[in-house]
Amino acid sequence: MDDLVGSRLTQSAQPPKGILKKTSQHPAPAVPPNVDIAMPTTDEAAKHLQTALTYAKQIQAQKTYQLEILGRIEDLSLLPSASPTPASDVQFFKSSVVLFQPSDYQALLQERNVNGFCGYTLCGNEPPKALAHRHEWLRPEAKRRFCSVECARKAMYVKAQLNEMPAWERRGDVGAEILLQDEKKRAAEQEQEQLALERTDQAHSRRMQLVTDDVVEKQTSNTPASKRDDFDMTDLPHDSIEGYNVPSGKYRSTKINTDKDHSSTP
Repeated sequence: MDDLVGSRLTQSAQPPKGILKKTSQHPAPAVPPNVDIAMPTTDEAAKHLQTALTYAKQIQAQKTYQLEILGRIEDLSLLPSASPTPASDVQFFKSSVVLFQPSDYQALLQERNVNGFCGYTLCGNEPPKALAHRHEWLRPEAKRRFCSVECARKAMYVKAQLNEMPAWERRGDVGAEILLQDEKKRAAEQEQEQLALERTDQAHSRRMQLVTDDVVEKQTSNTPASKRDDFDMTDLPHDSIEGYNVPSGKYRSTKINTDKDHSSTP
C-alpha cells in the first residue's frame, strides 16, 4: 500500500507532457541551389542562417545595381549618337538616370568631359577649353563642364529629380519618371494653349446664345378685370364665438350706444 502511494506521488511530481507534436519556431530557410550549406538543427541556428542569407541577398542586389549603373554611365558618356538627338537616345537617358543617385550623375558629368563632350548628356558640343593659368579650378562648375548656361540648367534640372536613396534599397518602383526641362516647358505651353482654346469656345458659345435667343412681346388682354368681391367680416373664423357668429350690424349698433352712454355721463 505504501509503495502504491509513493509511486503515485512520484508520478504527480513530474510535469505533464503535451500530446501535440512540437514544431520549430523558425522554418527552414530557403538556401539557394548553388550554395552548399548544412541545414540547421536548432531554431537558433535556423534564425542565424536566415539573417546571413538576407544580408547576402542585399549585397548581391547592391553589386548588381552598381554594375548596371557603371554600364549606364559608360554608355551615356558617348551620347548623343547623332545630331539632332534622336528620340531613342532621349528615352535611354531618362530610363537610365532613374537608377542614379546625385553622386552617380556627377560621375557621368566628369566622364563626359573626359570624353570631350558637354556635361549635358543630350548635347554633343565640346566643353569650354581649360584656362592656361593655374587658377582654372576657381571657375564655376557651370563654366567648366558645360558648353552654355542653358545646358547647365538642363543638367541641374535632371539632377534635382534624382533620389538620394540607393536603387537597391528602394521599395516598389526604382524611381519616378524623369522629366526634362524642355518637356516641362512644352507641357506648360500646351496647357496654356488648351486654356486659351477653352476660353475662346466659351466666349463663342455665349455669343451664339445671345444671337439665337428669341425676343417675344408680351401679349395684352382686353378682358376687363372682374370686380372685387365685397369683404365681409362675418366670413372670418375669428368673428365666431363657440360656433356662433355675431351679426356685424348688431355689433356696430351696440358699440355706438355704449359710446353714447359714456359720453352722456357727467
